[in-house]
Amino acid sequence: MPNQMEFADQDISGTTNNKTFKIRKKTVQFLILTNSVTPSIEETLLALYNKGDSRSVHHLINREGHQDQFAAEKTIISFTSGTSSFRGNTSLNETAVHVMLLNTGSEAYTQEQKDKLVAFLKDFRIRHSEIDLKINLLGLGEVATSIGDVANNEKQTLTEGEGTIFPRHQAPGKIFWQEMVKELAEQGFGLFIETTSEQKNTVCVSTASSTREITDLQNQLREYGYALQTSGHYDEATKAWVTRFNQRYVPDATLDDSIWSEASQINLDNIVNFISAKTHKVTQSSVSRSDFFTANAPVANTDEVDTQQQLASLVLK
Repeated sequence: MPNQMEFADQDISGTTNNKTFKIRKKTVQFLILTNSVTPSIEETLLALYNKGDSRSVHHLINREGHQDQFAAEKTIISFTSGTSSFRGNTSLNETAVHVMLLNTGSEAYTQEQKDKLVAFLKDFRIRHSEIDLKINLLGLGEVATSIGDVANNEKQTLTEGEGTIFPRHQAPGKIFWQEMVKELAEQGFGLFIETTSEQKNTVCVSTASSTREITDLQNQLREYGYALQTSGHYDEATKAWVTRFNQRYVPDATLDDSIWSEASQINLDNIVNFISAKTHKVTQSSVSRSDFFTANAPVANTDEVDTQQQLASLVLK
């Protein structure tokens, strides 16, 4: 059985600053994709490990499709997500494996990178068969959060205090999802429904919608996993989270990314229904097991019960 590091082209975990890693104490639940922003491998490594900012990744795929692994997935935390939240999980650093692709975010991804990523995901699915990558493969932009003051339109990265929660990042970026969302979903990595031009151009929820319609959308986005607060208003935070969703699931939209279209709703319904069905299946399975053990519990022999009662009566006498 190959060890963790043998899945990478090169294990360079010993060449990095150990201060940027910690022992993992929680089970891996998510795989998070991001991009480097910096254009070269040298600048990326400098940004990750030589600034003392406690930033790190598990895997890095360069533009030639070469993959380096910096840390063991199941035992070491990498500090990529920072302040984060998704589906009730906070501090995604503790429960996620992070994969970075060398890309500025404003350029196309190379075919070598995309091929390597798909091959990596297939291996990852074997190594972590307990993780459903249809719903637990995420972009950093979907989990990284900040606290902002809507009135002043200020967004600051805070770990505590009151305020409205905004997405803090866009990674791996709209270009990545434009190129990869359909291909990945076809292989079981994420969910995606291709929609028509008419559906992409039909506004479904907007600032003119009723409080109930907006609240329903916010609750559905929360069920998907976003850290969106329910306000009943199509406010700046809602627009920001809608933008993140659309950049992934409606990446070729003609409407502005902050507008919730029929195509957006179709994809959200698909994902939420999948999550609901999966949760219901797990619950039903637990109930079935409980019923099985109750139905098959050992029944005391009648003669044995009578004997025990007789002995008890003798003792009482």
